[in-house]
Amino acid sequence: MDHRWPSRCTPIGDLDLVVVLDDDTMPSSFEEKMKLRQLVRATLRDINEEVPIDLLVYTAAEYDAAMKDPSMFMREIHERGTVVYEVSG
Repeated sequence: MDHRWPSRCTPIGDLDLVVVLDDDTMPSSFEEKMKLRQLVRATLRDINEEVPIDLLVYTAAEYDAAMKDPSMFMREIHERGTVVYEVSG
């Protein structure tokens, strides 16, 4: 076990959260993608203080592209994940 980083795991574990933004564009750079992630992370700051969050952020275009030829990881998210909030557009 690697003890270089203190674990923030709680008795209930952590929250694996995938956020799909209502945005039909693909980020043009890694920096743009990280800005989107930082915006979502800032929104979740209060929750993250209570429960550690593993966060993945995709635009709708990125998510759709990933689902055209999904990896096992993306398939598991799509098949076993639970939608906790959705805006119908």
